[in-house]
Amino acid sequence: MGTVYAGAYAELIGADHEGYAARRLPDGSLTSTWTAQAADFTGYVAACSCGWHGSVDHPPTDDGEIAAAGEWHQTHLQELIAKAEAGWPSWAECVAVRARVVAGHVASGRPDMAAEIAARLEGEVATWRRTAQELAQEAAQSLTRGGV
Repeated sequence: MGTVYAGAYAELIGADHEGYAARRLPDGSLTSTWTAQAADFTGYVAACSCGWHGSVDHPPTDDGEIAAAGEWHQTHLQELIAKAEAGWPSWAECVAVRARVVAGHVASGRPDMAAEIAARLEGEVATWRRTAQELAQEAAQSLTRGGV
């Protein structure tokens, strides 16, 4: 069982990013399963259910497993979070463009098209609203814990 991010940007990142410590087999391949063939693994490697994997082989010990899982968090997950965080300006521009398209369809007598585009826009806005609410909750919890 791996680690699934459940923070504020989880919905934007998607559910296909479960981090885990894969086992490097003697033939160089990686596995996420524990089988008799995996008993002689040579080390742990950070991995993700999306196909990403780290480039560092950690020792085949409990500490190595923890280090590989930490590498997934510090490398892959943090990149995904940073990308989602950086998406706010482009999302805002996209909303503005689509709102103008909706207005244009209404003005040109195509309320059916306006309604279809507005419905998609409403769904996207709801996703980012939930993200903003999660960020607000995380900030409030941080303040409650003394800013930690």
